[in-house]
Amino acid sequence: MSDEDTVKSRVLSTLEVPDSDQQSRWREFMTEVYYTLDIRCDSPLGLRGSLCESRFKDLSISAFEAQAHLVRRHVVDVRADQSDDFVLLFPVRGSFLYEQRRETASIEHGDVVVLKSSEPYSVLVSQGARNVTLKIPADRLREAVPWIDRFSAMSGFAAPEIVNLLRNLSEDMMLIQSESHRLGLQMACFDILRMLVEEGRNSIMGQRLAGTAKQTILEGVQGYIRRHFRRTDLDISAAAEHLGVSERYIQKILSDFNLSFNDMLRKHRLQEARLMITSEQFRGKLQIGQIAFLCGFANQSYFSTIYRTEFGISPREDHMYKYKN
Repeated sequence: MSDEDTVKSRVLSTLEVPDSDQQSRWREFMTEVYYTLDIRCDSPLGLRGSLCESRFKDLSISAFEAQAHLVRRHVVDVRADQSDDFVLLFPVRGSFLYEQRRETASIEHGDVVVLKSSEPYSVLVSQGARNVTLKIPADRLREAVPWIDRFSAMSGFAAPEIVNLLRNLSEDMMLIQSESHRLGLQMACFDILRMLVEEGRNSIMGQRLAGTAKQTILEGVQGYIRRHFRRTDLDISAAAEHLGVSERYIQKILSDFNLSFNDMLRKHRLQEARLMITSEQFRGKLQIGQIAFLCGFANQSYFSTIYRTEFGISPREDHMYKYKN
């Protein structure tokens, strides 16, 4: 067996590292296991964590448990190391808030997100969080799953039972020492990964039973608006790209429900804005114009006009009425 094919496993930990050096050491560990990453931790007590890695022929599996910290993959690092891997992050405990390609979501146990090392991203790790991660060269994964790029920066696309099956298999694979057994398990891992992505592809493309296809697309659009309504440049083309369908297809589905993307987006933004305008939490802290911008409205005059049309009262009057009564 060549050195290249030798199974490599290791455990890296900051537990014995002085508090003042823990953050820098954790950055070194993460960079060794994945690629160049920046780490930020606000705790004055350092960053305690442990990281396990097991390398296979066509992929590597890792797991870490650590204090709360922020992981960033900067543009300058993407250009410098030219890493081109897919990274599938499976939470085991706690939550992971990720951002890539202007997609932002929090994932927990039973979900997975697909990130690309060839593009910048960030992941906010909650206190005491634990995860399992698959890192696979992009070319190798595209060979096994040709449509994987469609799921970049996506979560919530696959059935939890398949997600959990793949995560559990990955954890078990880290314990197997026999190279021949590991090669067989690696093949099984790719098989389940294809199943997981195919499940997501069918769901997003509306290829389930005919009776649920329209509802699947509608729920996909509604979910996308809820997550991204603050973007002032949000439009139907961004939603179509995210869902992997054409704009025309979305328009057709929405029209069957007597809806339009722009109306759905405007109503959701207005509802969110009214919650902030009438909330005690934001009283005296945010101006009307700031709230409008935070809810995706680039023009305050336009915001005030459609707010009055929707609710029969101006934003300022609504704010004053709330606290006068």
